Amino acid sequence: MTTLRLTTDDLPPTDRFPYWYDVALSTQVPCYLRNPKVADFHASLDAVNLGEVQISQLKGAPMQSFRTAKLIRSGDTERYELFFVLHGTIGIATKDHRSMLEPGQSVLLDTHRPAEGWQESRYGRVLMVGFPRTALRLPTRAIDDMIPGSLDVRTGLGAVLLSHLQQVLRQADTYTNADRSALAKTTLDLTAAAFAHRLDIENTVNNATRRKVLLAEIYHFIDQQLADPNLSPAAIAAAHRISVRYLYKLFESEDMTIGAWIRRQRLQRCHRDLADPLLAARPVHAIAARWGIIDRAHFTRIFRTAYGMTPGEFRQTVHSATG
Repeated sequence: MTTLRLTTDDLPPTDRFPYWYDVALSTQVPCYLRNPKVADFHASLDAVNLGEVQISQLKGAPMQSFRTAKLIRSGDTERYELFFVLHGTIGIATKDHRSMLEPGQSVLLDTHRPAEGWQESRYGRVLMVGFPRTALRLPTRAIDDMIPGSLDVRTGLGAVLLSHLQQVLRQADTYTNADRSALAKTTLDLTAAAFAHRLDIENTVNNATRRKVLLAEIYHFIDQQLADPNLSPAAIAAAHRISVRYLYKLFESEDMTIGAWIRRQRLQRCHRDLADPLLAARPVHAIAARWGIIDRAHFTRIFRTAYGMTPGEFRQTVHSATG
């Protein structure tokens, strides 16, 4: 099983929490659940299995979870679980630590240690990534000492890692076995680099991992800066304190050049917006400018090359088909 989607939406209200209780006990890291309002309970889970790495997103109504010593004794897989709060207020408690997490915050837990989690908001959404304790190739003592540590996911490597995990989940149904293996390695590389930075032990990260992390940072930077018409290889290189020559060298092993990547990302967003009925009144050139393409003739030319028709023809075709 490589992808998993579970929801209580199709169940009678009285069956939802019992069903989710069984789900929680059957996962790779089982836990007990408690819910103060069983009649109002709802939850859903989206997950992708990349082998030794699992990425999942949980959302729903308030609940409490308990990873007890008894459950740990019954079988522990010796994993780390990194949680990112995306919506709501989440509480975490271990033997020596108690904290409340807001959106943009994260926490790392060791499945071998008892822990309790709870949700104080009416709706919560949490993204999780789990992996074996030895998978990061970092000193486990250093990681253990920071538990329950956190990463800043608003900037830097934490933001890059979170963006990567969300993208992996969005495309979960499209991966081949080779894709999943590569994504697991990339996920571990990004996680290791983020932890190494947090622990100030970046000298323990090998050169191959550094290169992959730098590429991930560059892709994330491009994604955040697509609306800037001045986005260019020179600007990207300067932002990452590398030469343009080294930037081009980094992309020699990628599927396309950096210029082609920027162009494709901009065109995909323009394509999406042109098909959006809510944006039907917005001029074509305004949509192009929104994504950093200022030259109208250039936009028409590259759009036709990519999609076989002009932006105006595409918009008319889509909106005519949808009535």
